[in-house]
Amino acid sequence: MGMTIRTALLAGIAIGAVGAVVLGKERVNDLRDKAKDLWQGPQVQSTLRKADRFMADKAPTLHGVGEAVVDAASGKESEPAKSEPTSTASTTVLPGSTS
Repeated sequence: MGMTIRTALLAGIAIGAVGAVVLGKERVNDLRDKAKDLWQGPQVQSTLRKADRFMADKAPTLHGVGEAVVDAASGKESEPAKSEPTSTASTTVLPGSTS
């Protein structure tokens, strides 16, 4: 290969790579903006608020169940949960726990 052909080939590769980087960055920015718009959309935010309220209601119950699972796995006697459940959902008794 002659020096001129090699130089032209390397220049073409460099220009192509720079062009791909610029186009790729624009595409990434477009995707980022679309994801941000979706995340801030009313349906997603409404669902997040519902999930947050659900978890806030269930946290005391889940905490007690979590302690019972840890105690059962370690062979300890579990103590009753410190907080009362805030919903009418049924309470699950884990094997090895006392109720």
